[in-house]
Amino acid sequence: MAFKTCWRCVHFDSLLIHEWEDGFAIFQPDSGRTHFLNPLGMQILADIAASEVAITEVEICANLSMRLQSEADPEIAGYVQKTVHRLDELGLVEKSPRSGNSES
Repeated sequence: MAFKTCWRCVHFDSLLIHEWEDGFAIFQPDSGRTHFLNPLGMQILADIAASEVAITEVEICANLSMRLQSEADPEIAGYVQKTVHRLDELGLVEKSPRSGNSES
């Protein structure tokens, strides 16, 4: 049985998000830090926040592929993995167990 890391947002509702022409500024009141994300990074964060249960990187890739109307490829998967781990380092997402039995 392979274990897949699941992710959830940390206090997404408390984030102050301002959209700029080429990205997003995100103020995190809990830490007092401001982060800058490009549109794809913001979409990944929003997908994690919108999920009712913790979400895997595979599911995030599937969401992006649907939105971009393209097939999932290793380049997208690598970008998602790198971005999610960076969001974790910033304290915007965290690893989380998923309720129920999911083998996707």
